Amino acid sequence: MSRVTIAEASEHFKVSKEAIHNRVRRGTLKSITENGVKYIVLEEEKVTTTNSKLHEYLQSDNTSLKEKITALENENRDLRERNIKMLIDDKEKIEKIYKDKDEQLKNILQTISINLLPENAQVTQSVEAEIVDLSEKKQKPKKKKSKKKKSKKSKKKSKKEKK
Repeated sequence: MSRVTIAEASEHFKVSKEAIHNRVRRGTLKSITENGVKYIVLEEEKVTTTNSKLHEYLQSDNTSLKEKITALENENRDLRERNIKMLIDDKEKIEKIYKDKDEQLKNILQTISINLLPENAQVTQSVEAEIVDLSEKKQKPKKKKSKKKKSKKSKKKSKKEKK
């Protein structure tokens, strides 16, 4: 058995001074106070046994955690690759749908232009002719109306003259 200060014990166990104080309070470490200085009593066998057990536990735990990390990284990589592949496949499907719809629209427009446009062209021509006719009719009546007014005036004048 040997005795060390709290600072030496923290270096020996590779923990903080607070951790040594906590172990003393819990009773997992023995302590002696001499002249106002607290010393930790180290039992060589117990310390080496505890350290080796702790070391083994930490190594096994560390190994299992590394394996879990590797497995999760691989799963993450696989999921990302599948996600990218799905996005590419969906993009190709969407592009195909747009191409099909574009082709359908082209066919519809061709059908309309072949079947309906010649008839529409005739209607457009007749409508244009009607518009021309209407504008000519509107102009003629205006002239006639003005002539009628003149003729009414002239009739009045002629009536006055007759009187």
